[in-house]
Amino acid sequence: MNVDEVAQALYVTLPADFVGARTAYAKEARADGDASSARRIGRLRKPTKSAWATNLLVRADPGRLDALQALGAELRSAQDRLAGAELRALASRRRDLVADLVAEARRLADEAGDPLGGPGADEVAQTLNAALTDAAAAAALDTGLLVDALVATGLEPVELDGKVALPESVGEVAERPRRAPSPTQPAPTRKARPRKAPPEKKKKPARREEPEERVEDTAAEKAAAKAEEKAAARAAEERRRAERRRSDAEDRLVAARRAIEQAEQQTTSARGALDDLEQRRTALQDELARLDHDIAAAQRDVREARQARTAAERAEAKAQRAIDRLP
Repeated sequence: MNVDEVAQALYVTLPADFVGARTAYAKEARADGDASSARRIGRLRKPTKSAWATNLLVRADPGRLDALQALGAELRSAQDRLAGAELRALASRRRDLVADLVAEARRLADEAGDPLGGPGADEVAQTLNAALTDAAAAAALDTGLLVDALVATGLEPVELDGKVALPESVGEVAERPRRAPSPTQPAPTRKARPRKAPPEKKKKPARREEPEERVEDTAAEKAAAKAEEKAAARAAEERRRAERRRSDAEDRLVAARRAIEQAEQQTTSARGALDDLEQRRTALQDELARLDHDIAAAQRDVREARQARTAAERAEAKAQRAIDRLP
């Protein structure tokens, strides 16, 4: 059994159905004699609601994900070049695109039958923003196999450990020809800049000297951006913990529903057994009534037999007296 294909199917399955579907796939692999695949499938973690909705978005709307990849490349390039004015121009596009994608994720979740609440929508936005700032996070998003939301602190690379169902798939995505331009190349389409674009020959270096008019507000802007990202990361972490608590509560609810179903099945079985016993009791009562009738008939036969015997004895005595009177 192809574990990658199974994972692709599982991670767009409704969260409430995930465990049952995973168990069914693992049993099928085991029945086919593929114990290794069965073990790998059995270890696939259930995604959070926001990760599931993000996976739906990746599968359903690759075009807008291409736009996200392209914008992320522009942002990372501008950050490497400390292009403050360009970053401010890109910030508006970033907000609009993320808001648009979050709305689409909520629509897809609604259509799938498991609406995404406010905290879950915030985590989808958090994941998209992480993909915009980190190329590895973008590759993780592109797999469509997220288990949990991605978090960007702005200071360190996005932590991917435990965030993707099949970690090796992140490397496979990263090795594909990029749909978006690389971070060191300008995007094919870009809004007009308020200041002169850098000369073509200065694209390759990771960093370059900046004109004084660009550098003068960079330090304050970066400090404000870092403070904002830290605050957003703390809020996102709180939302992530709340979402996990909610997910745990959903798991407990599912377990309780299953326990109720089992109890109802046991009750149904007990009622069936009680019906069987009631039918047997009715049959025994009918049999007892027949036996009572037979006993009453037998008792009548006994009385009649006794009466006949008494009559016979009297006739015999009478005959005997008649014989005795003979000369």
